[in-house]
Amino acid sequence: MKTIKFAGYDWEIKISDDLTGPGPNFYSEECVSVQNNELILEVIEKDKKLLCGEVILTESLGYGKYVFFLSSRIDLLLDNIVFGLFTWSNSALPNNCEIDIEFSRWDNETITNSQYVVQPSKTSDKLFRYDTHLTGDYSTHIIDWKPNEINFWSIHGHFLTPPSKNHIIELWTYKGNAVPKPNNEHIHINLWKYGRHSLREEKDKLKSAKIKDFMFFPYLHI
Repeated sequence: MKTIKFAGYDWEIKISDDLTGPGPNFYSEECVSVQNNELILEVIEKDKKLLCGEVILTESLGYGKYVFFLSSRIDLLLDNIVFGLFTWSNSALPNNCEIDIEFSRWDNETITNSQYVVQPSKTSDKLFRYDTHLTGDYSTHIIDWKPNEINFWSIHGHFLTPPSKNHIIELWTYKGNAVPKPNNEHIHINLWKYGRHSLREEKDKLKSAKIKDFMFFPYLHI
């Protein structure tokens, strides 16, 4: 297991020599780096292989507020690249304790580029799609996971709470019966190619993502 230090935590780097999900894709340490205290994930082509990046928090944190401070234009990703911020447990079948914030057009330039998801997402009440349009590199995205609800926030700039309504990109609350209970879940951050089409190089479109910081605030039941 290869790990890196980022935001005061240890993260395992996903490495796969065979095609594996999501995608399926190859995952490589070459697509993961920490530079100037920022976590950088990339999708690269090497030796006729497409390589993707994913890191997994080594700690299981449970209920609480997960805050991701991003520092790149995730609204300018290539249409068939997916950038994911999510919880995942190999123990919590069948839905893996999965809560997602994902940025992608899923290889369809006509649809919105962002979504909040509580798995399973087969019904529309567990998935909320929206558009992210940034005016700069900085944005904040929050999963606030409580026993009976999950609150999602997306904010312009780096803030724990939006200083004004104009800073809010989107927000959504899920209160249904699919709110998972903690079960050895870990935070994953990944960048990967979706679908069968190869990456189509487009001017001003990105195949990398930068994370400036990550913070966690445990849920305190009073």
